[in-house]
Amino acid sequence: MKHYTILLAILLLSSIAKAEPRFSACFGDHAVLQSGNTTTVWGFDAAPGHAYFLKFGQIETKVEVHGDGTWHAILPNLKRSSKEDNLELWDAQKVIATAQGVVVGEVWLAAGQSNMQMQVRSMVKDMAPAKEWGASASFPNIRFRRVNDPVLSGRDAEASDLATYEPWEKMSPESVGNFTATAAVFAREIAETLNCPVGIIDVSWGGKPIEPFIPREAFKTPFLTKIKSLADAEKLDELQRLRGGVIIRNPEGYPGAIFNARMAPLTPFSIAGFLWYQAESNAGRGEDPREYRHKMAALASGWRARWDDESLPLNFVQLPSFSDATGWIRVREEQRRALEIPNTAMAVTIDIRGEGIHPPDKLEVGKRLAKHALRNTYGKKEITASGPLYSSHSVSKNEVTIQFTETGKGLISGNRPVFSAVEFDERGELKWFEVAGEDGKWHTASARIEKDTVVVSSEAEPNPVAVRYGCRTSPQGGNLYNRAGLPASPFCSNLKMLGWQDQPPGKVTDTLKATYDIDAPPEECLQAWLDPKKLNLWLSTSATLKDGDLILTSRLPIIGGRHRIAEQTKERLAFDWYIDGFETSLELDFKATNDGTALTLTHTSPGGRPDGLAFPPGNYYGDEVWKFAMSNFEHFIAKGGRVVEMPWPHNPHQIDLRIEIEANPERIWKHLTTVEKLKRASLVDDTAKIEPHAGGRYSFGWTKMESEKRDGPGFIAEWAENKKLKVSWYGGRDSTVSWELTEGNDNTTEVSFTHTGLAFTPDVTLSYQFGWAEFLIELKGFVEEKKSAQP
Repeated sequence: MKHYTILLAILLLSSIAKAEPRFSACFGDHAVLQSGNTTTVWGFDAAPGHAYFLKFGQIETKVEVHGDGTWHAILPNLKRSSKEDNLELWDAQKVIATAQGVVVGEVWLAAGQSNMQMQVRSMVKDMAPAKEWGASASFPNIRFRRVNDPVLSGRDAEASDLATYEPWEKMSPESVGNFTATAAVFAREIAETLNCPVGIIDVSWGGKPIEPFIPREAFKTPFLTKIKSLADAEKLDELQRLRGGVIIRNPEGYPGAIFNARMAPLTPFSIAGFLWYQAESNAGRGEDPREYRHKMAALASGWRARWDDESLPLNFVQLPSFSDATGWIRVREEQRRALEIPNTAMAVTIDIRGEGIHPPDKLEVGKRLAKHALRNTYGKKEITASGPLYSSHSVSKNEVTIQFTETGKGLISGNRPVFSAVEFDERGELKWFEVAGEDGKWHTASARIEKDTVVVSSEAEPNPVAVRYGCRTSPQGGNLYNRAGLPASPFCSNLKMLGWQDQPPGKVTDTLKATYDIDAPPEECLQAWLDPKKLNLWLSTSATLKDGDLILTSRLPIIGGRHRIAEQTKERLAFDWYIDGFETSLELDFKATNDGTALTLTHTSPGGRPDGLAFPPGNYYGDEVWKFAMSNFEHFIAKGGRVVEMPWPHNPHQIDLRIEIEANPERIWKHLTTVEKLKRASLVDDTAKIEPHAGGRYSFGWTKMESEKRDGPGFIAEWAENKKLKVSWYGGRDSTVSWELTEGNDNTTEVSFTHTGLAFTPDVTLSYQFGWAEFLIELKGFVEEKKSAQP
């Protein structure tokens, strides 16, 4: 009897522990199934050898169960329908699993980075016309779901099912704020035109390059294989320096990482096509946009292979104007040339204006993407879906005649005011056309429309061989359109003549010049610049001097590279200073003084930006980099070692800095917690306020931006006198800054500074990082009663 009881208990526990068959998490209440001949439904935890069947409306179909408990069934010939039916898994006479309120329509997968991830609520907040659009968004047959799965620990591991996701949600004025704005507008255009349900699955991830979205097996070409092998070997510096390389800043940036986590579980799910809005993180500061079109080819082929459908369309967005861009000119051309990939279409957005890297007008972006789908996927051939696209050109004497596709009902000059329709100008003078001769120098050209062509010429170039249009980061006033109101894509007829960095026209230069008082004679200063061992103590992580070349590896932008010594005397050192292959000029003049040396640093490069030194790869905050580096140099000459330790590459969400100050913790603490002392150091303004206790107000009086009258950080979260000060900050949700003081030997204190919870773009965080480094350097100088150099 006892044995029987134990056996019964074991059987009971087994029955309780046994999982019931279930649908994949890709399904669920209110899901949209793709219409078509064969639609796969699948799931997990079925009993091998057991009989199940699937029911959807009037359709019943057999379920095939595999040895590992996974199962799948095929729903044949699904027609678009707004009628809600339950999707049911049956076991004999009972329903085991149900997804309620399911409809059949068109399902699109939306991927990319933050411009795709940008929600309707952000669009509505920053764009008045979008408020009415959001308020009228009552479309229960448009359904959206967001996938948030984090990356997996193994490089080759793939998730078998979704784990972190939002349920399918119907579009309403109350819910639409959560939808990706671009895809939501796209979905509404499709739904209203076709009168059918539309589903959007959003797998976007802000701040990520293209590589993690590409399936790992699609890295096939020698170039792509090199990217994957360098990433897998953790040779990230070498990967960044590779032509067409990439900066991997976090685990989400590795090849295939996002695909494995967020997309692999979706691949059996039938879809109509892909929406793609990305490239910012392959064309930013220090990033090389060359070869991006080949990465897009791998993206398209890899996705289509995984969905087992070579015909799936890939509709993508070309990057818009952005004045702070660096490689965007080249990446737009890479995107245009990616149209050679079959079944692709591009929404041109060069005329969509808006502040910052996230222009709010996603209404127009979504509508332009929808035009391509309606014409190419859904057969609405009467729709003009694209603006003019460069096709070819011919040269006669000094004139270049440009042929275009997608001219629609004719070419015309136009202008698109912010958030408004295009205004045509029959006599408008075309702008932003340029021609170049064999020397590769570009000259502004006059341009006129002749039927479906544009004829351009320049008196400065009698023998043109190449032509380009709109090749600026922000070509305001670019005005070539077709009569459907769609803008021409920027283009360059000769890719070899298009620099892959942002280079202004002409001979405009930016020059940084600063003088530093160094407590050492000129010969000692000069030696510190030429001795690799010494350079590694204050400037570089690896230095070599060979045959007149100074080869530096550095965590700081603009420092690393192979630099040629152009001049060397007892009082002067000049370099041809190369940054990512572009030549700049670095001059160091060492003038003896009574106290040591007046070192004057002059760095000149192509520029033209009003807000800082614009080196060829973009604004690397050159003034801040050199100020930081030279502060380290001053400290090295005087004491040895660095002033501020700064990790690199930087974490886009956190700043960590360390500095050593010749003072005890008590003295530093007083300077950090006394308004009067901070004012004397010029570190706060007149509205600063510090209440010296936990929970007290701590305000430097700074403003985040002129339009936001905010007076500084917030409140003291932690107050450990002479040890740690932690303060809330306005840089993002749960953002804090903290200073930790650790007493050392010989009346020195190590100050560890941390700024966490940043919600900025990596570029803005970079600027903050140098700003905080400057703050610590100024604090050190004031506490030690020394003066720092001012550029």
